Amino acid sequence: MEVTRDSLKTFLTGILEGKVDEKIIDTKTKEYLKSNSQLEMLGFISNDLANLYSEEQMTRLLSSLSDFSQGTFTTAEIKQSGLDIKNNNIKPGQMPIQENHKLINITLQNLCNGLNELGVDYYLVGALPCYLLTGAEDKRYHDDIDLMLNEKDIPKVEAMLNGSDFTFSDDRMDTPKRLKPGKTMPSGDHEVCARHNSSEFHIGFFCFERGPNNEVIHKDYFKDENGNLKVYKHMQTKEQSELSYDDNLHQYGNTQFKMASLESVYRLKKYTMNNPGREKDKTDVDMIERSGRLNQEKLADLDKAPHIKDKVESIFSYRSPKEVEVASCIQQKNPKVYTKTDNSNKGMATSSSLIYIIIALAILSLVLYIYK
Repeated sequence: MEVTRDSLKTFLTGILEGKVDEKIIDTKTKEYLKSNSQLEMLGFISNDLANLYSEEQMTRLLSSLSDFSQGTFTTAEIKQSGLDIKNNNIKPGQMPIQENHKLINITLQNLCNGLNELGVDYYLVGALPCYLLTGAEDKRYHDDIDLMLNEKDIPKVEAMLNGSDFTFSDDRMDTPKRLKPGKTMPSGDHEVCARHNSSEFHIGFFCFERGPNNEVIHKDYFKDENGNLKVYKHMQTKEQSELSYDDNLHQYGNTQFKMASLESVYRLKKYTMNNPGREKDKTDVDMIERSGRLNQEKLADLDKAPHIKDKVESIFSYRSPKEVEVASCIQQKNPKVYTKTDNSNKGMATSSSLIYIIIALAILSLVLYIYK
């Protein structure tokens, strides 16, 4: 059966019985028609109807959806389609899951080969380690590839992705993140990201720096109530870091990379899976538990590991020798990385200091003259 805009809108208007404004029905009709298949479209409609009607009423409405497909799909198939959409956080218009997995596979191998060649310090994090470390069949849609990236290597990554199928952006200086009332840490989208040029798929980078014992310190950029740029540092002990990140190389296709440990990914997803829009985290948690690959002893060690209090710092406090490279990258739109052995940079700093001294002496002389 071919579904047209008019036939779908007429059907929706009939089953909604005035519960929804006509403009919303028109918008939803356009949205549903972007679906990759008729079954997927019926799943989207089913999920939206479930937000308006009781479970008892949904039994009747699912039958109406099946009738609309002229019996092509049963009520059970439509209900399962809606459940798959919800669990995988799929949106109308996204590429089919087969294309999504193909893009993931190609991007992951090309990306990691390039990063390895440049000596970039990174870990694969997010959902992919769940499947790579358990060997489970990956049936869900992935919005992105998540990497934990050492901040000092951001210029290398930007240069590598220039001219690729991805557009790189670094919004640390212009981050929209704010510390919300009642929250102890900021939350929001990636400040550093590479977006695919022909789809909504992206590579999200979580920034980190290495601590004195080589531990991973995750960094979130945000602005305080006065608009001042701050950095929230998720501090970790050496023990926590070693339990959370595996420095062994894992082979995948023609590439290899380091990953977050399965236990740390499970722990994080267990924490977030009940948040609105995070149903896919529950899918990942269930899969990990079924795999039998979770190391319960390591998981317990993660919970028991000593904690360090997180820090909030002004971005302009980064002036130690180890951090000067990071500060230079952040404060320049097209960063040239200065090191502590760069004489031209030292000369600039010296000249600036002399100017400030001269101005201060001139002001002092003027004050002494006035009160003489």
